[in-house]
Amino acid sequence: MADILSGAVELPVGTDGGVPIRGPDNSLWEIWAYQNLWLGAAGTNKYIPKVNDYVCDYTINQWWRVTLIDPITYVPTLVPLTTTPNAAMTEGDLLQGVGPGTLADTFRVYLDTSVIPFILAVDGRLWYPGPDVASVKLFTGSDFTTNENCVSGYYDQSGTLVSQAITLAPVTVQFPDGSTGTVSGVPVCYTNVRLADATPVTAVAYSSTGAVVSIRQLLIQNTGCIRLADSGVKYVVGIELRTPFLSSSDPTLIQFPINVILANLNLMGIVRYSDGTSAMLPVDNTKFQILGFNAFVSTIVGQSFDVVLKYNLSPDEAVFNANSVDQVGFITRAYRMTSINSAGAYALKLLAFPVWRDSITGYRLDWFLYNLDRSTWWNVTSLVQFSPAFPPFQPLQYGVQQDINAQVQLNKVDPSFTNYLFSATVAITLLGPGMQDSPWQIQFEPGQMPPYGPGNVAAVNEVQANQYTINIASGYRKQADWLQALYYNTLPLTDPATEAQLPVPTHFAIQMPDGSAPIVCPISQWASTFSTGVTIPDDSTLYVTFYMRTTTNDLQLSICGLPVRYPGT
Repeated sequence: MADILSGAVELPVGTDGGVPIRGPDNSLWEIWAYQNLWLGAAGTNKYIPKVNDYVCDYTINQWWRVTLIDPITYVPTLVPLTTTPNAAMTEGDLLQGVGPGTLADTFRVYLDTSVIPFILAVDGRLWYPGPDVASVKLFTGSDFTTNENCVSGYYDQSGTLVSQAITLAPVTVQFPDGSTGTVSGVPVCYTNVRLADATPVTAVAYSSTGAVVSIRQLLIQNTGCIRLADSGVKYVVGIELRTPFLSSSDPTLIQFPINVILANLNLMGIVRYSDGTSAMLPVDNTKFQILGFNAFVSTIVGQSFDVVLKYNLSPDEAVFNANSVDQVGFITRAYRMTSINSAGAYALKLLAFPVWRDSITGYRLDWFLYNLDRSTWWNVTSLVQFSPAFPPFQPLQYGVQQDINAQVQLNKVDPSFTNYLFSATVAITLLGPGMQDSPWQIQFEPGQMPPYGPGNVAAVNEVQANQYTINIASGYRKQADWLQALYYNTLPLTDPATEAQLPVPTHFAIQMPDGSAPIVCPISQWASTFSTGVTIPDDSTLYVTFYMRTTTNDLQLSICGLPVRYPGT
């Protein structure tokens, strides 16, 4: 076939019937994406490069140079790019990720200017395996022929420079094959020079006779969290959580029983040091903290959320690349928590919904209890008590999330329950007075997104005296969207061990405020308008229950509260 750009040249046909594209021989040098290259297979939208063009696989940062184009197949020969180290390194030697040739420099030098003299800590990954290396000096830039650019050193107690050479210290490292050995590492040292982030620094290693045996380039990273313990040899290398509830298959997953509070999880933190030692400390908000859990109590099997283990550094502890607030250093590690069932535990759920009273007293809360056996549901508003460990509910506090911990004595709800105090935490945000659109939102789990509430409404109209119409579509056009907003966002109870997904309701029931018979409808009538003779107060909360009808019974799934709105309000 003829190539339009380069003239009458017969090009191969790809396996997909397409012909690769070939540019003029005298076109400029180019860089091609490996994914767009003609390699002898598919030909559609594939390109034939020129000799000496570069090729990059951007998914793995792999680079090649084209050394030959086959005269028959036009398939290019690719040779991996390698970088030959310069005898004298320059600022032009870019620090890049690990490439296909020699190991590129990725090391850092951590600079702490919060103390005098300033502290320099060389990346712990930079070590020397042989016995020939005795000391290291750090130079700014690439010129290390004189000591004018040397920034490393040791000082005595009067601040006098003792030496610019850093004597190496033995450290134990783990090699790629899993074995361990002793090598020479660079201890923490000092400097009196302020350096900006990403400033190139050259680490020059010397033998005991003063001969240069290694040259590596590093980048400066400022941090306020480097502390010397014993000449910098011992420093924090990691933290972890120790608890009986830690998953045996996933060291970052905590599987805790429902209805258990944080204080009962027996959490301990372990801090590990570079010399192989470790220390175990309680998670008591002193040295170790758990962020994201607070006093939350999970009452639902399978409820999951992220937490962070935080270790607060002591002034004499050294660590590299830590975080800091007000010069107080700390390091963190992420975990995930999920609740599981336990022997003798109840799988219950407490749901709360705000109810507007007036502008003087604000809101009150209605509470409902559901059980995983789904045989019934209870209005437990009169039985709920509140934990003194939590701030009380503020009925006129707008725009602030309130974590409400409710407790209910189960045997008072139903005699079939034992004498058990069940508790649950719900996060409620009052967005404004009850007469405004979307006056509140609720999170039934920590960090639930989207929360329940915004946009949900019961549109009520008095068509004649003591005759009302109700529409609970809330403006949604699709049943799936409506179910998501009114049903799934209440996070109904489920058992992950036996249910692959939440049950889908077949019916809903609009509960009447006076306790009379509800309006029961199949789920297909979600957008219909219903009539009733029961008075429904404006700005009140109307409740809709969802259930799944089977051949033997109705399975009660969940309940939602809807702010009532009349036309013009």
